[in-house]
Amino acid sequence: MPDERLRAGSGEELSPAALVSALFADLGDLVQKEVALAKAEVQRNVMRKVEGAVWVAAAGVVFLVALLALVAGLVLLIASFGLAMHWSAFVVALGLAGLGLVVFMAGKSKLNAGMAPERSMRQMRRDVATIREQMQ
Repeated sequence: MPDERLRAGSGEELSPAALVSALFADLGDLVQKEVALAKAEVQRNVMRKVEGAVWVAAAGVVFLVALLALVAGLVLLIASFGLAMHWSAFVVALGLAGLGLVVFMAGKSKLNAGMAPERSMRQMRRDVATIREQMQ
């Protein structure tokens, strides 16, 4: 809270030390209020992110149930062509296992890729070579 003595019309002259002291007191108060505001804003943003993550997880569960229903429907569709139910389930399971293997291999190849920033390193080497040329 600003010092009431500093308001216009108080009629008192304050010393420079008192003015500096009041300035630092007000500055400290301002910093505390700004920190409190930032903290509240961060908490609100974190809660929004948590809420969004919960909704995404709920959607994932719904999609999983839908996928299971589609797999069951696919088994029944294959069985309707005269193949026994257990063989229909086996055919669908093999197809899903093959799909899973393809997805796994694609992910594994991405994980095996190097983490080093190759382009940046190459550019830095060029920069160093250019600097060395200029210095000679």
